[in-house]
Order: sequence, then structure tokens, then C-alpha cells
Amino acid sequence: MKALAALSSEIKPLFGPIRDRPQIPSPLWNFFQWDPLENKPLSADKALLYCQVYCHEAEELLAQRPKDLEDLNLSLKELLKQFHPISLLLHLREKNLKNPQGPYASPFLHKARYNQQAKLKGQMGEHPYLAFTHPGEGYKNQNEDGILLQNKQKMLILSDGMGGLSKGYAASGVVLDFLEKALNEDKDPLQAAIQAQEALLARSKLEKILGQPSTLGCTLVMAQIAEGYVQIWHMGDSKAMVIREGKILSQTQDHSKGQELFYKRLVNEETARQLGHILSRGLGDSEQDLNQYMEKTRIPLQEGDRLLLATDGITDNYFGKSFDLSSLAQAASLPSLEESLDHIQQNCLEKMRLGIGKPDNLRLALLDYQA
Repeated sequence: MKALAALSSEIKPLFGPIRDRPQIPSPLWNFFQWDPLENKPLSADKALLYCQVYCHEAEELLAQRPKDLEDLNLSLKELLKQFHPISLLLHLREKNLKNPQGPYASPFLHKARYNQQAKLKGQMGEHPYLAFTHPGEGYKNQNEDGILLQNKQKMLILSDGMGGLSKGYAASGVVLDFLEKALNEDKDPLQAAIQAQEALLARSKLEKILGQPSTLGCTLVMAQIAEGYVQIWHMGDSKAMVIREGKILSQTQDHSKGQELFYKRLVNEETARQLGHILSRGLGDSEQDLNQYMEKTRIPLQEGDRLLLATDGITDNYFGKSFDLSSLAQAASLPSLEESLDHIQQNCLEKMRLGIGKPDNLRLALLDYQA
């Protein structure tokens, strides 16, 4: 096999959807017939999942290749004929770490994840929506949040990679891409989330195989628009809210240690805010069965209701006394979606610039319900 030093002139960036079995390169498929950690054979389903997770990261790294890799011209399939899968992925990671990139514009019209930023506009059936992503001010030069707008099942989805864990941007990216694949295959949203969780756990195990053990985790909030109601699923502190005439009709409760203890009157508000970054639920924990831990809510809707989904970069900069979000509901109720979105974004960024807000990535989606 060629030395890895020769790699920098032979890679052609390739990025596409999650691969099915016929698209998995043979060397990779052969490698994942055996579990190197538990020293036992892998089932065909597990082998396929590890191959999919591997390709997902490798193609993402190739797509985000640093400038010194511009002339590389081999596909992942060809590279895997020449280099061991583990050596190749470690080398791509090393190149990426030596040449880190800040958030870049999403190439997609319906989603932004994996360190991307965008402003997304469209229709969910007859319901107009508007969404934006932004890395924030005075925070990491990295966007760990993700957003997916899936028209087939009329779903708005946000995920926030846990910054306290390794590779938060990768966690939300894995979850959203595998979730999208399952939804496009007409899986029930909860079953799709379970499949995304399995992919995230596989990615954490891949880290161990690579000798870089780390746990990946993220929040998830999903809203499915139906006739006369919205169905919401959530884990973590990403928020879903239904607003009627400028007031909160319904909202999800954050799965954070601080708020849970506060609402049980076990800590005061100051302590609760200090504990706000510690989540009690989230994707990536193998001990949390999503059938049990993912909270599900159904909310009746009427003409003119506005649906809001936001990550904690938004809500933390709007919390009032006792975690009240009335001011966010009012800001989200301006005459147009554009006015509300711009107002909320600029308010959060201004607070960060002045040092009176919490620096964080920003993700927001707004939808007007038309009966």
C-alpha cells in the first residue's frame, strides 16, 4: 500500500446521502465483518451501520477538505483500495484538525448541519416557514447545532450537539442525516429517531475503534404538522412552542437538571441557571430507551398560530424570571416571519456583543399555521 504521505495529491471530495449496502466499498465491508473491540463477528445489520457511519464522516471530511487538498482526485472507493480504513480516516481527521474551518454556507435548501449556517425559507404544505442558523458571537468558531425541514412528513427538526462532549457538531450532523434517511423511507418519527440514536451510538463506538474514545450526544426536538394539530417529540433543552395571539399556548419543558430541580423547589433560580447546561435526557446515552425517554406532546392548532423551535442559544438569551419566555413569544409574533426571525437573531447577537447574554450557537425555526 502507498504511504499516507502520498495521500494529499490523490483525494477527490465526495459527499452524498447515507449509503445503502450496494454503495459500500468492499474493503470497508470486509473490515467491519468483525468487531475489533469485542473480538466477535458483527451481524450484517451492524456491519452495514458501521460502514454507513464511517462513510458519513469520511465523505464529510473530504467535502470540507482544507485548501492544501484542492487537487486531490480519488474517490473514497478508490482510496479504500489503497489504504487501511482506520489509517485513512485518522489521516483525514489529522488534516482537518491542522486546517480547521469556521462555519460555512450550507449547500442544502432544507437543512444545515455539521458546522454549516444558512437561512431557509419555504412551505410545509400550505404552511410557510422560515429558519436560520448562526454560530453566535464570542463563542466557538464552530456551529454545533443542526436543523432539518422535511416536507414529506411535514416535519421541522432541530438538534444541538452537546458542547461539553466531544464533537458536538458531528453528533447533531449524524442524527439529522440518519433521521432524514429514515423519514424519507416513511419511518414513524419515533422509529426514525431510534435509528438515528443507533447511528450516534455506532459513531461513538467508531471513536473507540480509532483509539480516540469519546461520547457523542445531542438534543432533539421534532414537530410534525397535521390537520388541526402539531405532534412534538423532544429530548434535551431544545424548545418547541406554540404561540397564539402573542402568548404561549404550549411549550416543552427542558430536560435539564437545573430546571427540573427548580420546578420541584429543590434549588433556587440562581442555582438552577448554573446547572442549566447539565441535561437529564439526550440522544447518545445507550441507557435511555427513546420509547420511554422521548417526551411526546400533541397540541391542537387553529388559523394564525405560530410554531417556534429553538435551541438553547435562543432561549437562554430570552429567559425572564422563573425561566419565563413571554418576551420570546412576543418577539416571535411580529406581523411577518421575516420580522420576527430578524428581530430575535439581532437581539441575541447584540446581547452577546455587549456581554449581557450567553454566547452560543443560534438555531430558530418559525412556521405559520394555515387552517
